[in-house]
Amino acid sequence: MLKNKGITLIALVVTIVVLLILASVTLSMVLSNDGIFNMAKKAVKSYDTASEKETLSISVLNYNITNNETDKLGEKLSKKDVSNPNWHMIKDEENTYADGWYFVEQGYDLPNGSKAKNNWVINYETGEVKQLNEKYASMSLGDSVAVKDGLVLNIDTAMMDKKEKWTTDEIEKALGDNVTLHNFDEQDLETKSGFNSEGFLFDGENDYISIKSNTALNDLYNNGFTFEFSGICNGSFLDFDDDNNDRSTQSGCSLFSIEALNEGEQSPLVVCGVSSYILAKITGKNDIYSEWSHNTYGMNTNIPYSVKQGEPITFSLVLNLSETGDATDVKKENYTGYKLSLYIDGKEKISSYLNIGQWAAFKEKYMGKTDTFDLGVYRNYFSGDKDNAYQYGKMSLKNLRFYTRPLSTEEIKLNYDTRLAYDEDNN
Repeated sequence: MLKNKGITLIALVVTIVVLLILASVTLSMVLSNDGIFNMAKKAVKSYDTASEKETLSISVLNYNITNNETDKLGEKLSKKDVSNPNWHMIKDEENTYADGWYFVEQGYDLPNGSKAKNNWVINYETGEVKQLNEKYASMSLGDSVAVKDGLVLNIDTAMMDKKEKWTTDEIEKALGDNVTLHNFDEQDLETKSGFNSEGFLFDGENDYISIKSNTALNDLYNNGFTFEFSGICNGSFLDFDDDNNDRSTQSGCSLFSIEALNEGEQSPLVVCGVSSYILAKITGKNDIYSEWSHNTYGMNTNIPYSVKQGEPITFSLVLNLSETGDATDVKKENYTGYKLSLYIDGKEKISSYLNIGQWAAFKEKYMGKTDTFDLGVYRNYFSGDKDNAYQYGKMSLKNLRFYTRPLSTEEIKLNYDTRLAYDEDNN
């Protein structure tokens, strides 16, 4: 009798099925989320993360022992501040990291020769070392401003988080510790004053912003300045000391000034927009402004470009103390002046000259003594039967920047293009 020593078809099928099941189980164990490969990858990642944290923690220990700033790793973070062009904040879903924290970004060169594979924040005072999750947000001035060198003031709606309503305390906190809001009424916020979707509003009645800057202004006196403005001007309110001549006017808009040394004195440096020209003022040997003399009194330099009420305007006003030329004032007297150029929408439009002698007198009197900038107001002087007055600007401000040096044509164009790109990306 013959015996079948081979495998039956049914047995073969069963064997194949069993092998497939075993293969499937094996592949699942190897390749699934909880498989061997992924478990191995997670183990390697956990080891790298733990190793990085240990390296960062050692830097904290080293700093606590030596108190040497070179032991600190990463970029120093700081909160929003209009007088600090290098502010940089990190936010995740739970916390905001600014003053006191350092940011170690992925790819940063670590002391052990490796590069960071994660993003970290470190506080060297408290000893905290935290790994950032993937949803963290990095915010800095560079998002909307390309040129930072020489920048001492920056009021920019790009600095403000988008929210339904801001209180005055929240606005001051967002702009920086050295910022003070004056006469902003909580009831008028969003409608007449403060931040809203249109920009930063000044009511033109009595509100303004002052900024105490710790930055020395020697560069301004020795090199010149650049003032950049983007927004809408809607006139001014003249508030006289005797209260008899107070009135609104549509012919001017107070934009920027350096605060006077003493109460009752005029602002030593002013930039304002007027219906038929943009005006730069400096005080001279006497504390009196005058368009009719350039020897004894202060000097106005008018650039004939119309600032139309209610219409958006973006301009840069640049005083360059390295460029001089001959000019003629309203009395038809010739003098040598520093070049004052006006740029509209990033392009040079027209230029004039600011009297050299008056700038020297301004520098002698105020250099090293002024530290406060005012936005939306300046202290004016009127001769005859009129007395001193504060002139408040009514405007909607998109951004305002002040540099203590003249920006080049290329830098002004770069700033303008950067802001345009930022607005397009965020609209």
